Parts: sequence; structure tokens; C-alpha cells
Amino acid sequence: MHKYIDAIRVERGYYCFLVLNEELTILDVFFPRWINISGHCTFKKYLKPGVSFCIKSVGTNAVFIAKQSNTPVYLDPQFHYCNVLKEWHEYCVPIWDGYKKAYVSLICADHPISSALKGFVDLVAKNMCCTSYTQGISGTKNDLTKKLTQQHKLILKRIAQGMTDEQIAHELEISLSTVRFHAQNIFKIFNVGTRIEAVIKAIIQNEIFISDLYDGFY
Repeated sequence: MHKYIDAIRVERGYYCFLVLNEELTILDVFFPRWINISGHCTFKKYLKPGVSFCIKSVGTNAVFIAKQSNTPVYLDPQFHYCNVLKEWHEYCVPIWDGYKKAYVSLICADHPISSALKGFVDLVAKNMCCTSYTQGISGTKNDLTKKLTQQHKLILKRIAQGMTDEQIAHELEISLSTVRFHAQNIFKIFNVGTRIEAVIKAIIQNEIFISDLYDGFY
């Protein structure tokens, strides 16, 4: 998880990521390395392995609602009925790998969760959910690897970073028509119609990684 968290070090404030099991018990907690939680006693007391997020333990929370609805849930502080959570903004995404269910939850103290952080949680959850599945279908993965050339991968990483075709052509020192030709091939390989779909499928198939989305910003 830390290799993913490092990709969002531009985000500031008190926040952390939780991984919880189907019984809503925290399995692990991940704080970005640059955040000092020494002065935030609520984080230290309640956000640690073994703590239960059942409604009887901490009141209404995003993890409990995500379990009931089986959908991602964002919860503002005013919807909590327990003083423990009165300053927390929560965003929780359910994970299902075909065998068991788990949850990835982001908690921010004192400020709303940015769309960038929510999108990051969605991608991490999708990547965690699909890793075991894609490992079990090695034939499909091998076929995909054979189809993706090195040039495809170079272009795909830059698409993931949000570069335009013109910017990719300039950086790789190739023609604009070559970039567009390879981009169309990438769409065909992943059987998608948009850049976003191509990037998501590439992450799921481990052809690119979450950190690739941010390499251009360091």
C-alpha cells in the first residue's frame, strides 16, 4: 500500500487509509510517511488494527453503510452519531475478489476528501480486487503482453499522466500520426473506446501502476 500512497504526496492534511475485513475489523492502517499524527489523538486511539467499525462500536460510519449497500460511500461528519467520528470525512469502497469481501476506507480529519483522493481510492481498490483474479488467468495476461509493444507501453504511461497526443509526440520525439496510430491499437488491444477505460484496464492487468499516473509530477 505504501508504494501507492507515495503517489499522492502532494495532498496535505490529516488522512489515512484503512483495510478492513468482512466483519468490519481493521486489518491494517496506512498513514502517509509525511504526516505527523502525534498531535491527533483520535487517529492514534481508534485507527489501529483490531478496532471494530461495527455500528455498535463507533456508530454510523461509511464502512458499515458500504457493507449494507455494497457500493462506495462518502460520509460527512454531520451524519455521524458518535463523538468519536464527529470530525471525520469518510470514503469507503467494497472489494470482492471472488472469494471474500474486504473494504478500503479513506478517513480525513477536519476537511473534505478531495476528488483526487477519492479517485485514488477507487483505483487502489480496483487494483487490489483484481490482482488475484488476473494472476489466475495467466493465459490472458500473456496474450496481452505479447500484443503490447514497448512503444505501446511508453505511450500508455503518458496517456495515464494526462498528456495530449501532441505532448506525447514531442516527448517521445515521434510524429503525431504515429502516436495516434499506436493509441488506436492500444484501444483495440484493451477493447475500449476511451483513454480513461484504457488506463483503468491497464492498471487492472498490471501493465501500468498507480505510481505511473504521477511520475510526471515529481
